[in-house]
Amino acid sequence: MPLIRRVSLAILTLLASLWAGVLALVGCVLLARGVPDWFGVSAGLGTITWRLLGASIFLGGQFVFMFMVADRLFPRASRRPITWVCELAVITGGTLALAAALIAGAAQGAP
Repeated sequence: MPLIRRVSLAILTLLASLWAGVLALVGCVLLARGVPDWFGVSAGLGTITWRLLGASIFLGGQFVFMFMVADRLFPRASRRPITWVCELAVITGGTLALAAALIAGAAQGAP
């Protein structure tokens, strides 16, 4: 593998890992603690909506890591059906959590 390809793969891996880690951390914080009361009231969203958004953000971080890092570092593994099933399950869960958060926010009368 040429040097420029190795360097670009290392930079991509580092940046995508950082991006996925931040998403996963923010999602975990929203799942575990929610948001401060002053922010939740000013945004007009309830606790369940913030937790659903946290689940969606967390699963987004997992998908970014699987798609941007794991598939590039282990290309043979990405050809297996179980990898596709895992990626589809994560993206489906994230999409459903986001849809549920939007429905819960609309039910609470969020602007």
